[in-house]
Amino acid sequence: MSCKKTEESTTPTTPEPTPFKITVNPQETFQTIAGYGGANRMWGTQFLKPTEATKAFGTADGQLGLSIFRVRIASNKAEWSLIVESVKEANKNGVKVLASPWSPPPALKSNKSDIRGNLLPENYKAFKDYINEFIRLETNLRIMRLDSRRNDCVFECSRSNRRSKTCCSRIIKF
Repeated sequence: MSCKKTEESTTPTTPEPTPFKITVNPQETFQTIAGYGGANRMWGTQFLKPTEATKAFGTADGQLGLSIFRVRIASNKAEWSLIVESVKEANKNGVKVLASPWSPPPALKSNKSDIRGNLLPENYKAFKDYINEFIRLETNLRIMRLDSRRNDCVFECSRSNRRSKTCCSRIIKF
């Protein structure tokens, strides 16, 4: 038995493109874009220096013009003042700030480490108190929203009101 290649079997065929029509209706909105942004870790540093903030949030040539800034609520309170300074730099530019606890403090977790582990149920109240302490840290801080890493808890803050609201019953109902 022998196999013969034919020209037909070795030449790929390209189908003709099918034209389609796009209709844009500027009066119909499917979603609103709140802005563009990044997290404080995107600069390869945990905390923004004033020159980095200017580059990130400024709108002049050579600047990024970001309008949303996500910061982590550090599991080490010693870092909070540095995070607050980064937020203040963002506030100077009218940037919306989101704050997220990326990890509970090690003492509240199953493995006593910043890396992996789980928040122990008996420490839900302590973690809620920890987050609320960050909220109260700086009265002039403008944080638009606090949320958890997995977005299963939402804490709303306003400039004039430091109350927190949550949908995460496992932290609030201890």
